[in-house]
Amino acid sequence: MSDASALTAAVARIRAAGREAWPEVVVSDDALDAHVAARPAPAFAADYYLAVALAPQVPAAMRVFEARLVPEIDAALRRLRLPGGAADEVKQALRVELLVGDPVAKIADYGGRGELAAWLRVTATRKALK
Repeated sequence: MSDASALTAAVARIRAAGREAWPEVVVSDDALDAHVAARPAPAFAADYYLAVALAPQVPAAMRVFEARLVPEIDAALRRLRLPGGAADEVKQALRVELLVGDPVAKIADYGGRGELAAWLRVTATRKALK
C-alpha cells in the first residue's frame, strides 16, 4: 500500500469512528488530513477525531468536551483533595492551555495512543501538582 493510500485509509477509519462516536461533531477533511499526515495512526480513532475538532474550537466538540470530558477532569482533581477553589482554577487554566493555547492549543498534542479522557485526567493531575 502506498503512503497516499495508507493516509487515505487512516483518515477514512478515523472519520468513520469519530462520526459514529460523536455524530454531532464535524471535522473538515483538510483539518483531519493535516493532523493524520503528521502523526502515526492513532489507536483511539474516535477520541483522536474529537481532539482534532477541539483544536479549532468546533462548537459541537466544545459541548462534548464540557459534557463528557470535564467530569473526568473533575474526578481526577477530586482525588487530589485540593484546597478551596484550586480545582476550579486548575480546570480554567487547563481550558485555556488545551483549547486556546498560545500559539497552538495543547489538545493538538493528543496522539490517540490512549483514551482522551485518561490523557485529560493525567494532564489535569500534572497541572494541579505543579
